[in-house]
Amino acid sequence: MIRLLTGDEKQRSKALYSHAFPEDSETFLEYYFKIKTADNRIIADEEDGEIVSMANLNPYSVVFCGRRAELDYIIAVATHANYRRQGRMRGVLASAFDVMYREGKPFTYLKPANKDYYLPFGFGFISEVWETRPKEGSDLKKIILTADLRNDAGMGQYAAILGKDFVDELNNDFFAASMSERSPGFGEGLFDARILEFQRKWLASNADVYCDRTQEYLNGLYHMLGTDGGEIGLYFDKENRLAGVEIYWSTGESIEFLGDPEYFDRIRTGKPDKMARIIHLEEFVQVLHLKPDSLKQIETMKFRIRDEMIPENNGTFLWHLNREFSYIEKLEHEDRLEVFEVGIGDFISWAFGQKELDGGYVFEDIQRLHPAEIHEEV
Repeated sequence: MIRLLTGDEKQRSKALYSHAFPEDSETFLEYYFKIKTADNRIIADEEDGEIVSMANLNPYSVVFCGRRAELDYIIAVATHANYRRQGRMRGVLASAFDVMYREGKPFTYLKPANKDYYLPFGFGFISEVWETRPKEGSDLKKIILTADLRNDAGMGQYAAILGKDFVDELNNDFFAASMSERSPGFGEGLFDARILEFQRKWLASNADVYCDRTQEYLNGLYHMLGTDGGEIGLYFDKENRLAGVEIYWSTGESIEFLGDPEYFDRIRTGKPDKMARIIHLEEFVQVLHLKPDSLKQIETMKFRIRDEMIPENNGTFLWHLNREFSYIEKLEHEDRLEVFEVGIGDFISWAFGQKELDGGYVFEDIQRLHPAEIHEEV
């Protein structure tokens, strides 16, 4: 039986989580099942009272082309070894898609361990991995924030790099802040305002889709990094203006690195990153418009979407759009004759500029989205 776990029932999924992801530490498990399951949703398939398959829907506030949408990051997708190849996961994902569709969510996303597992379910890549490097001759100062509590020695290190006057000013701002805004470790909130301001400006200037940055978001990040000894590197220029924020695990593996283009180069690696799946097609297309330089003022086109899992998305549509609005209407009778047809997974990859479509010239006047800047891990 497939159903949504409620309240303390979520803790019952820990056995399957440990079975499917033995590489995760006990410290991380404690964090996940205390912090992340407090507000997430777990859709599970049960057999004789045992959870044998599941998918976790972790909520994030996502900025989607200037709009804010509460979207689900799908993680911990797992089926017990004794129940695999029985269609269990397809049933769990179909149930998750149904829940999200009824909520009107435009899309959902995940980080695939193996892309081939998710392609049949209508997922497509929406982002890629970038490498950020300081430009040659960049004269930057770097401090490292860790989960250790701030102490006199740590303050001394900050002052030695950034100057005592600057750190004293930070302290004054810090002690004027509400106690509820402070977080243990990682500078205990000393740099939070500057981190958030930098991240917000960088993402708003470089991305159409990203997770909103708030104090609550930062606190969650600190908790996650604390389970693994992860760190945050802050880069400052000569005037102590924050120029880069680097977040990474204890292994040195980068989670996110946002750098001011004055001091950093951003290099494409060609390696795909996050995948996404359109849930509510009518909601999704509202952010796609005609290109600013299109010779057309308004466009109406007919196309067909193949979606084997969400019937409402499957069929022939008329798409009406100009430079300001976009909407579709589903035709009552399917029309396959000389109509451009595309799978739902290929469509979202095209929309985020990660795939070209055979015959996709019918969409050539539509402005595509920048690759998503979704770097979250859990």
